[in-house]
Amino acid sequence: MKAIVYSKYGSPDVLELKEIANLTTAGQIEAVGKSVTRFRPGDEVFAEVGTGGFAEFVTLSEELPALKPANLTFEQAATVPMAAETTQ
Repeated sequence: MKAIVYSKYGSPDVLELKEIANLTTAGQIEAVGKSVTRFRPGDEVFAEVGTGGFAEFVTLSEELPALKPANLTFEQAATVPMAAETTQ
């Protein structure tokens, strides 16, 4: 998948569009497999996905994402998994 990545600290010039595997992300479900029962296209979700959190699309197993609370923005929801890891 395509993602914006960086390998060193710096200005926006250090950002590169690359093809990568799968970060924390939040977004809207585009499509589901025929055996998926927890989600429907259009559902707003968030998840810890490894690498690729800034990607255009991410493929996940049904167990991984959680529904985004309506009172959170996508940006706020995307921080939840990382915040949970750093408070332990």
